[in-house]
Amino acid sequence: MVAKIAVLMVTVAARLSPRVTARVHHALRRGDSLSGTEGGTDCYRSDMGRLLFILSIFVLWRPSLAAAQDAPVGAEVSAARSANYPLALARRPLTLARGLLRFDMSVGLGAFCVVTGDAGSCGNALIPIVGGMAYGITEDLEVGTELISLWLELEAWPRTRFEEPAFYGTFRFVHGPLEVGVRAEVWLPLRDSFRMQVGVPVDWRLTRALALRTGAFVDVRVEPRSTPVAMSIPVAFLVNPTNAFWVGVSSNVHFMLSQPGARFSLVVPLGGELGYAFTGASGDPAADLFGGFETGGMEFHHGSFFGRGWVASLGVRGYCCSAH
Repeated sequence: MVAKIAVLMVTVAARLSPRVTARVHHALRRGDSLSGTEGGTDCYRSDMGRLLFILSIFVLWRPSLAAAQDAPVGAEVSAARSANYPLALARRPLTLARGLLRFDMSVGLGAFCVVTGDAGSCGNALIPIVGGMAYGITEDLEVGTELISLWLELEAWPRTRFEEPAFYGTFRFVHGPLEVGVRAEVWLPLRDSFRMQVGVPVDWRLTRALALRTGAFVDVRVEPRSTPVAMSIPVAFLVNPTNAFWVGVSSNVHFMLSQPGARFSLVVPLGGELGYAFTGASGDPAADLFGGFETGGMEFHHGSFFGRGWVASLGVRGYCCSAH
């Protein structure tokens, strides 16, 4: 509307003085001032015509200039948002980006000595298969599930052991290089026990290429005759030699806080991982391909621990549908 009024005013001024347009263009080409060379009313009309002409050009061009200026800024913001979830594993936050969906699947091979109380059996070859998914509801809230968790026993094929599906939520309440959150995970009580885990995950990005991931978690099992409680403190260091390639080492101090009739046990496994992140079109990670190795100490079932042995796994994580 303002542009139309300005154009109308220029048209009226031009009708009052037929020489306005020609004189304005001539003056602009010569670099003269806006003061007229002819006195009286014609000079006043010419000056007004020049002023209105320049004002109308400014008003008409202003939306185009604003659009031209906003386009790169908008594109830059869009690109920054699309790459909000970093490619380097060591720089990724505690929770997924808003609207980002992740799929997880891993397959492994292991040989264990399963220790139950004072008895044990060795040489059990198993194939663990684990699959799940996670979703970022907000920048600080992530929910997920582990729908598939089964172990194929090679020595008693096709015998298979299933673990109950698990659902979890993680909320991040401290931001920055040191991130802290709260996490709760519940297993569906498909058997005669109920299991849940609560804890405080901590991510500390020491540098752009080095991160420490740790925390403290309490695991509670409610069973018909007992309620064993365990504590675990995971510790993992992640290094990104390049933006896409990472190497990690991990451990997990696991011990029982209370279990009637059982001795105090302390299990400290040691593991390693390496992987490669593939970039999507928007700059976000499209997929992670990784392999891991762990020796000793992995909990398998209630009252049973892989006290000695090893497990090697190969997995993939896929990402899609970020809201940024």
